[in-house]
Amino acid sequence: AKPGPPKPASAKAVITPDFRPVGKVARVNSDGRFVVVSFPPGEVPKPDALLNVYRNGLKVAEAKVDGRWQTGNNLVADIVAGEVQAGDEARQN
Repeated sequence: AKPGPPKPASAKAVITPDFRPVGKVARVNSDGRFVVVSFPPGEVPKPDALLNVYRNGLKVAEAKVDGRWQTGNNLVADIVAGEVQAGDEARQN
């Protein structure tokens, strides 16, 4: 039997933009296992929120926002897993 024409896909991919704020790791305290993350003006993650930390597009760590240490758009997050470097990106999970 000859192969027929390709069948059209029944479902089209839906692309949804990610509007969650992206922060930059400004400082890392390896001994204390915490980071200072600077977010752009606007919404910042809430206390106890889990952040995924990315380097060059790859997830390298997770950190949990510490609500006791937040000033404006800067916050402190405890490193839960992985290794973080200054300049990494942080996004709310």
